[in-house]
Amino acid sequence: MTGCSQEREQWQKLLQETETKCIQQREQLGRNSTTPMSPHRLMKEIRDFLPRNGICVLDGRDSMAAAQEILASYEPTSRFTAGSNGCMGVGIPFGIGAKLSAPNRMVTVICGDMAFGLSAMEMETAVRHKISIIVIVVNNDGPCAGHDSRRLFPPGHEPVAEYLPRIPYEKIMEAFRGYAESVDRPEQVQPALRRAVESGLPACLNVYVDPHAPFENYLG
Repeated sequence: MTGCSQEREQWQKLLQETETKCIQQREQLGRNSTTPMSPHRLMKEIRDFLPRNGICVLDGRDSMAAAQEILASYEPTSRFTAGSNGCMGVGIPFGIGAKLSAPNRMVTVICGDMAFGLSAMEMETAVRHKISIIVIVVNNDGPCAGHDSRRLFPPGHEPVAEYLPRIPYEKIMEAFRGYAESVDRPEQVQPALRRAVESGLPACLNVYVDPHAPFENYLG
């Protein structure tokens, strides 16, 4: 065996070991049973519910990072995401477009609460045109709640880029006469998703997650 071949084998082995380690770490994060639930646990519950041909649109920061680590893609055009560019506010419009182009596939839009606020009114468009997407709001009290506030500002500092706690975003969809529900605990996620599907309506699930879940610990 040449030196080049040995180096290639060692490199491939290292990649496989690293991949296995990352998968194990992510599965461990997804099994976290604390409440409020972590974004990773929420994504694990979503993953275990979605069909293999489901389409996911990811829109946010913390929520998008967790979803990229936990959710799998099995078929082409199954995931729409900003990658690492930090684009926000396109989730619900992208979800509407995806459902119109593939009406027989389940379309789930996973939004952070800030990203949701940038295009929440488009849920009215979905209701008006009977486009049955499921919007999941990952509600962690704003883009700088919890971990960012502790890291960036001294104790007792006025809230910056934090929202009021536990905003009931599902009430917006309720006003539009779509399906609406709030979720607090991991074991409630899949039953709520099932009810949303069975309703046949555009749906919004407002899921409360831990605002102190450390973004820095995400595996990337």
